[in-house]
Amino acid sequence: MARSLPPLPIGAPRRLALATAALGQALALALAGPLDAASAKPPPDPEADRRPDPPASRVERFDPDASTCRPENLLRGYRNQLAQFADQPAAAQAQLRRLQRDLAVGSINGCIQRGLLSKEQARTLAASMGIDRDGTAKP
Repeated sequence: MARSLPPLPIGAPRRLALATAALGQALALALAGPLDAASAKPPPDPEADRRPDPPASRVERFDPDASTCRPENLLRGYRNQLAQFADQPAAAQAQLRRLQRDLAVGSINGCIQRGLLSKEQARTLAASMGIDRDGTAKP
């Protein structure tokens, strides 16, 4: 026959409950520590204040030349540029067409200002590109 355990002294269940709670808290902190460390920001870099700022990027403006401003070159570039984006959604293509139109208008205006393209050539070129006088593209 199995022998029974002696009765616990008075207050033992309370001490056992407190020990279990303390062990649970310690376990929770031990498990939470690595999670907090993984999600925390890295410490500040002490060398960051001594490092110089990166150099500013050089701004270059496009300076068209006579070959760039030929109407046939501008038109060919305008027609071929969007061909590589034919697989994109219609909304993306519409946005790319607006951007291309703005670039084409800027290129044509630059060519006119440099005297490399006459206003009549520019009107004809813009019409063949489907760009109205106000700079909007015809669908």
